[in-house]
Amino acid sequence: MAKIARLVALVVLAFVAYDYGWPWLQGILDGQGSLTTSSFTADDGEAYGSSDVESCLAAATSANDAFGAGIGQFVRGKPDTGAWMSFAGRVQRQVAEAQSDCSCGSEACSLASEAMSSLDSLIQETDGLVRGSTDRFGNPATRQEEIYDLLQAARNARGN
Repeated sequence: MAKIARLVALVVLAFVAYDYGWPWLQGILDGQGSLTTSSFTADDGEAYGSSDVESCLAAATSANDAFGAGIGQFVRGKPDTGAWMSFAGRVQRQVAEAQSDCSCGSEACSLASEAMSSLDSLIQETDGLVRGSTDRFGNPATRQEEIYDLLQAARNARGN
């Protein structure tokens, strides 16, 4: 019975790979796949490519994910200041890179840049809390959700 289940799974996997993967691969080989660059025009008339938008979104998402993955170790108890400084510096470099990548002028880039400004602000507020220079701190989960929503809006706006 297990052999039949494996055979059925293999057939389904082969069908999906052929049905979806083969046309995608042909499009790339023909220069029409999703890895090629198309061009859009910003509101100011300046052209920007979809690779610019994708690069912006990838960098912004990476910075947000890095912050979200590591912040938990610093919000409970007495955080290690040295570890925080290393973590915050690493994420701030990613935010700066994303903001640089998000200067293409499209709506998607503007929304992602706004998300990175919010993330930078959240890092600064968290820094004050970790270093003890402030005891007031908003809800980081709500702020993180707002940043996520901005990035989702940027993903939805790409290509418009």
